[in-house]
Amino acid sequence: MMTPVRVLIADDNPIVRMGLVALLDNAPGVELCGEAADGREALALAVEKRPDVTLLDVRMPGTDGLSVIGDLEPLTRIVMLTHSDEPDVISRALAAGATSYLLHGSFDADELVRAVTDAAEGRMRLSPAAAAVLAGGLRGEEPVPLSATPKDLGSADPEQRWSELSREHRLSRRELEVCRELVTGLSNRDIARNLFIEPKTVKNHINSVFAKLGVTSRAEALAVLLGTAEEASEHTPARTPSRLAT
Repeated sequence: MMTPVRVLIADDNPIVRMGLVALLDNAPGVELCGEAADGREALALAVEKRPDVTLLDVRMPGTDGLSVIGDLEPLTRIVMLTHSDEPDVISRALAAGATSYLLHGSFDADELVRAVTDAAEGRMRLSPAAAAVLAGGLRGEEPVPLSATPKDLGSADPEQRWSELSREHRLSRRELEVCRELVTGLSNRDIARNLFIEPKTVKNHINSVFAKLGVTSRAEALAVLLGTAEEASEHTPARTPSRLAT
């Protein structure tokens, strides 16, 4: 038998928590291990229970969800489960280490279970609004799948496209490796595991990539990395040579 995915629910609304419990309580392969009413309680329970996945609301009284993602991320995979579809909130949550971002009303019971089991294995799931934010929806464009590679965006040779990106933005070899993992939707922890480096090192590389791309969020970085050359230039402000130095 497969080991069940242990899930912690963190939401200040008891009705929402009851609904999530009802959806997941009898789901095969899922085991509920606790409920929290705010971010502080979620963190304490995560330390105690070590859930595989935490369903985390954004806005909660006291300590909100966004405030504890950084502390939760080393302990559990995080699925943001919220009513907030604000682009800045979505970007901040994913940049801080959330694995997935789902909006209430955009999934049924089966989809929620799949999101939980996918998150436990490090696979990202996004509600359409979140995917749009990360893949061009900020400018009203048709979203591009997060699993897309430069080949999917019109280049005959994906390796050539990656080489062009590396030269254009003066990315180091390791930064380029991190970028290639980043566009698949992986969290910092999973990128670190794939590249055999520490999560803190991944975060440092991502910060360096942000500076070289001229962006300030993961959403903007994805727009550059997944965009055409013309789209990338629209997202990338003018740079000075000192900013591009490795």
